[in-house]
Amino acid sequence: MGKFKQGILGNVSGLVGNAVFSKWRGINVVKERPTPTTKPATLPVLAARAAFTLMNNFMNEDCAPLFAVGFQSVEKGMTPFNKAFSQNRREAVTGVYPALSIDYAKVVFAQGRLLSVAAPVLATTVDAQIDVSWENNAPAPVVPADPLDPNDDKITLVVYCPLKQGWAIRQGAAERSAEGYDLQVPASWSGSVVHVWCYFVRSDGMKVSDSVYAGQLEVQ
Repeated sequence: MGKFKQGILGNVSGLVGNAVFSKWRGINVVKERPTPTTKPATLPVLAARAAFTLMNNFMNEDCAPLFAVGFQSVEKGMTPFNKAFSQNRREAVTGVYPALSIDYAKVVFAQGRLLSVAAPVLATTVDAQIDVSWENNAPAPVVPADPLDPNDDKITLVVYCPLKQGWAIRQGAAERSAEGYDLQVPASWSGSVVHVWCYFVRSDGMKVSDSVYAGQLEVQ
């Protein structure tokens, strides 16, 4: 696969002779036209395809926008979503093909330098509601202001219900100092087990903390 610059024809895509022009992670590339094969796929190839499909079904359009903020600091030539997808497929897919599954405790929604959520606790005391609490681990404000000052952070809560294959997401739910937030989820989730992650985002959206897996619980 090689890179190419736009010529007098501007953007080029598709098949030209034996060359295929396309964009890959925002870069113009050209590669040789693939040759059809009748050889059966090897076990590693089948396992890789299955892991890709599993993660692709999990990281769908409902949660995809989160990664633009959570993985905004990535190397040139890779989108935040591609970085998150690659990392989660590598780290969070577990099992031996064909019995693959997702280890939800290893799924990551954000990576950053802000202080992470401290001691998150989950509870369900009201129907279709998840009570999330945490410790306020922010240090005292300093003068001049620290650009990484966590007193300005707000928590993002991410909930996934495997049975319903659905998401409940609340960005900017509460400030770090609030130490708690009650998140409403669909009533149809009552009796279902859900998984919860949380992380902080600075008010301007330019800094994040590492996401933390808060655990799982059965919704009341």
